[in-house]
Amino acid sequence: MLFHKNRIRLGNGVTLGNNVEINTLFVNGVVIGNNFNLGSFSVIRCTVSFKKLGKGVKLVTIVASETIVSLV
Repeated sequence: MLFHKNRIRLGNGVTLGNNVEINTLFVNGVVIGNNFNLGSFSVIRCTVSFKKLGKGVKLVTIVASETIVSLV
């Protein structure tokens, strides 16, 4: 399930497994880079507080076996 879809950006070739949840209120939302596979039952929750929203999260694959997560 995707919540706040206007704050979620998916690159080319992104695969979301079954029952994935992405929920974000971050200002810059969640960015998932090209050719990224988010496995089944994965959860990304970026809802902290309505008073102080975080900036964002970016998920990218650098090498096939290595995933880098950066808070932006």
